[in-house]
This record gives sequence, structure tokens and C-alpha cells, in this order.
Amino acid sequence: MTELIDIFKNLGYDGKYFRQGSLSNNNWPDSFFTFWNYNSSAISYRDNELKKYSEDYMVYFYTNDISILYTEMDRFINAAKKAGFIIQGKSYDIPSGRYDYFGRIVNIKIIKEEN
Repeated sequence: MTELIDIFKNLGYDGKYFRQGSLSNNNWPDSFFTFWNYNSSAISYRDNELKKYSEDYMVYFYTNDISILYTEMDRFINAAKKAGFIIQGKSYDIPSGRYDYFGRIVNIKIIKEEN
């Protein structure tokens, strides 16, 4: 998960990323990311020990400025690719739960190895 947090920070969202569902409807930042680790699948074992696995995330971007909705998600996707994440399809619109915010989501995964 540290790889994901580093991306948010490098994009200028330090302190503006949260676990999905952890914010109340009050006092949202103007723009922010949320994420949810929805799966972690085993890929390979050695001597009955997990050696390789994937971490799968849903990454959401919310903003009250429609003019940056698509470009900020594109910036995230490009940074995630460079950090070794696999982008699982295109991003798409999602409701924010508030009339004054817009949202996008993308599914990503990263393959990791145990020592």
C-alpha cells in the first residue's frame, strides 16, 4: 500500500487521500483521492509459503471542480503505471453522494513478492 500512498503524495495530495467510506459528508477537501483494497490473491507458493500475490485496489478521485476531474485521474493512472501498477480497464464516472462533487474510479493491481 505504500506505493499507492507515495503516488498520492507525489501528485500533491498529501493529506488528501482517505480510505473509501471514511469521510463524513461535512468538510470535504476541494479535491481528494480515496481507495479500497478489495482483494489480495495468491499467485504462487514455495514450500507451502506464499511467495507472490496481487493487491487489487479501487481508486476514486472526487472534486468539486469538473474541469480537473478527468485530467487528475489521468495523472494518477500515468503515475500508477510508472510505479508498477497494472491498470485494469479505463476509469469511469461514479456518483459522489453529494450534488456538488464529481467522481471517477479506476481499478488497479500490483504484483508483490514475499521475501
